[in-house]
Amino acid sequence: MSHHAPEVADLGNGYSLLWPDQKIRFLVEYIARQSAGIYAEFTVMNGDKVLCEGQRVNLNGDKSRLAKKVQEVDGHSKLSDWTLLIEATAVLVLRRYREGEPPHRLNAETPVEDLSYQVNPLVHPRKVTILYGDGGLGKSSLALFIGMLVAWMTLFLGLLTTVLWAGGRPAQTVSTTPLIWLLWVQFALSY
Repeated sequence: MSHHAPEVADLGNGYSLLWPDQKIRFLVEYIARQSAGIYAEFTVMNGDKVLCEGQRVNLNGDKSRLAKKVQEVDGHSKLSDWTLLIEATAVLVLRRYREGEPPHRLNAETPVEDLSYQVNPLVHPRKVTILYGDGGLGKSSLALFIGMLVAWMTLFLGLLTTVLWAGGRPAQTVSTTPLIWLLWVQFALSY
């Protein structure tokens, strides 16, 4: 097997590598760093034929098991050829993974989304809001009050609507999102 550079496509959750000389496509997906290395799921296809699917592989480690499995199903190429092709694919994927996403330049012309509020100016719509501070400052009471405001508007208006704020002025009326109130309090016990 000769190894000309593959065509590489970013899938968002991994990469597709097509080796044109062999017409072999590797889908390398769900890449994750773990304590023993960087792991990914390999799917290997020869044309339309799937030679293996969803095999979890350590990109830093031994890939001989995958090579044996693919060679057994393929039956045409030698094990050493598959080993070289799989290793070359893993190296290319590791390089791309370590590069990360391309940088995005921010400047004065970069479009910025207006700030909007579910409860002005404390709670943004469809975002997590966290209140933190020393004990006894009223964070729990404030959270309950904010929740009451949302529920009170719903009950009195008879509609699942609330006013969103953008730039300090009412922006639009939208359906409210569910309110979840989670309370975590750490007590210091003294005896």
